[in-house]
Amino acid sequence: MADCWGRLTLLLDQCHTGDKGHPLAKGQPSEVCLSGRKVLVIGRCSESVLRVSRALAWISNKHFQLEIDDSGGILLRDTSSNGTWVNGERAVKDVPRVLCAGDEIELAASEGEPGEHRQVFLRFEAGPNSTAAAANPHGVAPPVRKAATPLAQKTPTPTGSPSPAGLKAAPASLEDDVSPSVKRQRLTSGSERMPTETMGSSTPMIQHERAGSQAEAGALAVLEAQRARADRAEAELAAAREAWTATSLRWRSEARDVLGGELRQVEDEARAEHTRLRDALTEHERERERLTQYASQASQDCQRAVQEKIAEADIREQAERKAEAALRHSRELEATLAAERAKCDAANEQVQRLTEEGATLRSKLSGIISELQPLARADI
Repeated sequence: MADCWGRLTLLLDQCHTGDKGHPLAKGQPSEVCLSGRKVLVIGRCSESVLRVSRALAWISNKHFQLEIDDSGGILLRDTSSNGTWVNGERAVKDVPRVLCAGDEIELAASEGEPGEHRQVFLRFEAGPNSTAAAANPHGVAPPVRKAATPLAQKTPTPTGSPSPAGLKAAPASLEDDVSPSVKRQRLTSGSERMPTETMGSSTPMIQHERAGSQAEAGALAVLEAQRARADRAEAELAAAREAWTATSLRWRSEARDVLGGELRQVEDEARAEHTRLRDALTEHERERERLTQYASQASQDCQRAVQEKIAEADIREQAERKAEAALRHSRELEATLAAERAKCDAANEQVQRLTEEGATLRSKLSGIISELQPLARADI
């Protein structure tokens, strides 16, 4: 690619991830081309151009970044928690570091559990558009570092207190060695040289063919001394075996007593906890039944109250209807009474008018009678 300024390649022959499987996420290629002008992230996050498996928890989500500067140089910036190494040298966190072609990048080269390698190696190869290619024009990769020794092999056994494994290993190694009787026979026949480190002596090897009588006497004396030392060593070994057997039995007895006591204590606590939980469960069941009965009674009371409210509402509605009917009837009676009152008022006015007319007629009749009386008298 024309805009490719570098490549990252996973070094599978140097990756040690314990039982975590493949160091890269599923579907990720072992080599990726670096292009563009933006900052590229490498780690466990989804934005990573070379995404590492999430099972490798010691590698950060954004472990380190790669970017290209204005002059075309490639810069590495460590953003991890456990560190990033370039050619065996740890990069300073958040401080850009210039990469050259063939540089080897190591992710989180730290030991986890004993016997587990926690290392992932990448190799940077500069592209044609990068000035990093000029720093290594022949593309020669730096010497590959050996993977770190597992923690179980690097950690020395403490010397303060003998471990059972160490005590067991010593008799086994002595038993595998040549027995003292065979050694004596070989020394007598001159077929074996007694090592000075084992016997603790600086006596040179006896050459039977060249030694005279004095040399033979001295050699026999040395041989007797060595036999005595071998006997003492064998006695010390037997005593050490007996002591180790007694110590092992005592340790086993003490461990059995301690573990038995702890186991009994744990069983008692488990039984007490089981009893407490069973009592709590019984109490919970009783409380649930009581709450169920209370809820049922409350539901019945609520239904009864609702029915009573509905009945009261029906009665109130009927009463309101009767009141409305009575009100309408009262209004009709009031209207009828008003009409009758109007009629009464009209009749009263007519009676009053007729009364006035009768009075007028009476007055006129009285005048006529008064006029007729003189006429009547005159006729008489």
